[in-house]
Amino acid sequence: MTSVLNRLPLLSGNKLATKSFLNLFFILAFGLLLSSCGGTDKAVKRTTNRGTSKSTKSQKVSKIGKKKKVEEVEWTEATDDSKPPIKEPKKVKIEDAEIIKEDVYDVTYFLPFDAASYASSKSSSDRFVQYYSGLLVATRILEREGINLNINIVDEKKSSFDGILASSITSATDVIVGPYDRTKLKKTALLASQKQIPVVSPWQASPKISKENPYYIQLRPNLDEHYYSIFEDIKTNHDDLENVYILGRISSPKDKDGKRTKKLHKMAEDVWGENDENHLQEFMLIQDSIDMGETAFDSIFVEDKTNVMIIPNWSYEDEAFIYGALRRLSVEKGMAKVVVYGMPIMIESEKINFDYYNSLNMKVARSKFVDERDGDVIRFKRDFVNTYGALPTDDAYEGYDNLMYIGRNLNEYGKNFQFYLNKDEGYYLQAKYNVTPTIIDSPDDRLEKINYFENKNVDIIEFKNNIFVRNTK
Repeated sequence: MTSVLNRLPLLSGNKLATKSFLNLFFILAFGLLLSSCGGTDKAVKRTTNRGTSKSTKSQKVSKIGKKKKVEEVEWTEATDDSKPPIKEPKKVKIEDAEIIKEDVYDVTYFLPFDAASYASSKSSSDRFVQYYSGLLVATRILEREGINLNINIVDEKKSSFDGILASSITSATDVIVGPYDRTKLKKTALLASQKQIPVVSPWQASPKISKENPYYIQLRPNLDEHYYSIFEDIKTNHDDLENVYILGRISSPKDKDGKRTKKLHKMAEDVWGENDENHLQEFMLIQDSIDMGETAFDSIFVEDKTNVMIIPNWSYEDEAFIYGALRRLSVEKGMAKVVVYGMPIMIESEKINFDYYNSLNMKVARSKFVDERDGDVIRFKRDFVNTYGALPTDDAYEGYDNLMYIGRNLNEYGKNFQFYLNKDEGYYLQAKYNVTPTIIDSPDDRLEKINYFENKNVDIIEFKNNIFVRNTK
């Protein structure tokens, strides 16, 4: 079955990319679309090729190094005794990777549409309708480029996921994207590693999802990569590192701020070196002083130097603290020059207004950014509006970028494309994917082995001349 969503309702906008919810009419229509697929869990099938069927034979184009016997990896996973046990996955090293090309590649997406919950237009699943719409735009571009894909969209929230997983991953499957749910993603990565099928995870960032698995590709950078990006930018742009402060809270919940600060000191040393003049200072705030006190920062500011402040909090649970710290900084800094570094929430939060971006020279570590002035972005937005009658959100750009990245690398490097992703260094509409393997040392044979593949690219976003801009590396 081939089905295409052909129209989205008009949406309203916000700071970085349009933020809104789809209206009830479209959501109900989409629910009908899912239910029309014969009552199965596989929601939509989309193909980019014309008159080409899946090739039964793969073409081995080239091989790197000498083929060696693969090693097995021990996995511990609770299993249901009523089900057949999952076999241990095979181990593959980079030098064993072959470029195996096919005429058509099967890509299976697990997306949490959950059509049964679409009674409200403010369902959290709306973002995945935008994501799906973005990848549909990508299918048309890839088709014009001659890249042949069979794309299967599966609703991960329908019925039993174990049943969905077993029926959706077949011998024809070449790549899996998702699921969004972390528990389901772990199960998928485990089964796919046994079958040697790459799993691409655009949404989850954790070293605990899958280990010793050269078929797992994490596109969302880990939290540490955001912090390293901040320290690198400080080193590049500030010769004097004497007035660099981490802002934290006294008696924060479960001492989260204190534990984080210890870790950040070590990370700063990794980037700046262990020099007494390059040490990172701490300034711990009291929440009551932020909310009601006359001053919160005392005499911390030095007027003839740049005062660099790092707010490392990233969770919406800390939104009130982040907003309060920025408000007090803006009021108390006087004529001193202040540069504030922070996490993506400092752009995404609706509480933080543009006055703070300007007065505090704010810089935000973020892996996703859409430059509205870019010609490709302008064309994508125009095509998206013409097709769906809606402005694209961040999720639409992400859906487009993910499929373009997967499709082009599949076409170039074949089924083992993950071993060659380090060659893809360009920016897409929203993101750059600097995907490299995380390595495990193997004392027994002194060989480095792949834990999983991880995107390490995090950009620094600034607010200049009343617009957000990316500082490219």
